[in-house]
Amino acid sequence: MAALFVARRVAGAGRRRSAVWFNIFGIVDLVVAVGIGFLVGLGPRPVLDVTPSTDIVAALPLVLIPTTAVPLAIALHVVSLRRLAVAVRRDQVVTHRSVAAAA
Repeated sequence: MAALFVARRVAGAGRRRSAVWFNIFGIVDLVVAVGIGFLVGLGPRPVLDVTPSTDIVAALPLVLIPTTAVPLAIALHVVSLRRLAVAVRRDQVVTHRSVAAAA
């Protein structure tokens, strides 16, 4: 949900570092969520006992969140990081060529 607001805020060229940190924190958030889900998850001996139970997450349609939405969100963060890295490299090449042309 925050991605739309963050994208608008980091749209400037000097704000790439903020976009990278947003993506890193997004991946960390998803990893923590999956880790907690694993610790309280279904099975004969869950590590953490919580109330209310997480049994409902094992049924449709909620089972689609950890099985499809989380991997998709991680993939989108990775793609965003890759595009940011490519944009930085492209800007470095353009800057290098313009400096070489000026000399």
